[in-house]
Amino acid sequence: MNYAWPETKFVNKNNMYQQFDHVMSEIDEVNEIGPCGDLNRLVEELMDLHHSLETYFRILERDISPQYVCRRQAAVLRKNRDRGYCVGSSSADCGEEDQ
Repeated sequence: MNYAWPETKFVNKNNMYQQFDHVMSEIDEVNEIGPCGDLNRLVEELMDLHHSLETYFRILERDISPQYVCRRQAAVLRKNRDRGYCVGSSSADCGEEDQ
């Protein structure tokens, strides 16, 4: 899986449950701002959420396997293509097979 953000120290510190709690706290911060709130703050919190989610996926790679994360990514990509959500020829970097 390709990541947009650098690895954080929490990849080696948190377990998946701790990181899930952090993801949820980022969602709470996004909800506090809301869609009509300050756009700069909203986008920054959404970016924090994105970074936190990437940290969660890296923890899954560590605790389960990189292949597991890639298979889940491929399954979601396939589902979204089937729904007609995807435009162009983007693809998961780890293939389309779901095992």
